[in-house]
Amino acid sequence: MKDLLPRIIGALIYIIALLGGLYFRQPYWLFVCTLLFVIAMYEWSSLQQVANKNKIFLYTGLNLLLFLQFILFFASKAYGPVWNNIAILLGIAYYLFCSLVFRKHFFKRKFTPGLFLYILIPFVLLYMLGLAIPPTYLLMLFCIIWTNDTFAYLGGRMYGRTKLAPAISPGKTWEGTLTGIVFAGSTSYVFARYIFQIEEYAIWFSIGILVAIFGNLGDLFESKIKRRHKIKDSGTLLPGHGGILDRMDSLLFAIPLYYIFVTILNVPMQ
Repeated sequence: MKDLLPRIIGALIYIIALLGGLYFRQPYWLFVCTLLFVIAMYEWSSLQQVANKNKIFLYTGLNLLLFLQFILFFASKAYGPVWNNIAILLGIAYYLFCSLVFRKHFFKRKFTPGLFLYILIPFVLLYMLGLAIPPTYLLMLFCIIWTNDTFAYLGGRMYGRTKLAPAISPGKTWEGTLTGIVFAGSTSYVFARYIFQIEEYAIWFSIGILVAIFGNLGDLFESKIKRRHKIKDSGTLLPGHGGILDRMDSLLFAIPLYYIFVTILNVPMQ
């Protein structure tokens, strides 16, 4: 486990940035989300190895403009049944893109739709989660993902034997993955029952399980993208982890699903 210390340092940098922005609220939350969004766009652009630099500047600039327009002028009004339905449709569009991206003819053209679907949508929903519900609920999402990642890694290291997807991510095992999922569900259950004291707390164990499963799918999705491009990491920003997309792949993939659950369960607004 010689790489454990760099992984811990990298994770702490990332966690402190997210929780710091969430704790200090505005304008820090806006700044943190925008900074992570810009870095994620840069890494996605670098990942695609697009030769036309003007195309990169044009579409990343437009994507940033849409993000800033939304969070500065529309986020405070994005509540109610209409927005909830829009958010669900955005989630469907996100997962539809992820399910189609590896088709032969689509993969070569994924740069632009990926910017607007794979990057923009989850960051918009992440920002909304930080505004529209008590921060503790978003903290629960972070804890589910981080618990899953941590115990999947430790479980795989200690007693992992059966490879989960050797062609995509050779280090992942079924034993480690199932360990992470079980601990993630338990974390969600503990938060719902003992911290939030939610009446229907039992369902949150299932939510934690589903969020962890989608988090693992996000990790595999990012790994497969990198395999196709024959690179190890999306960036070098975080020691032991690579780039922001390497660190946030599970979170990005789980956010649309979690946002839909929050909407359906009608989590109280601030």
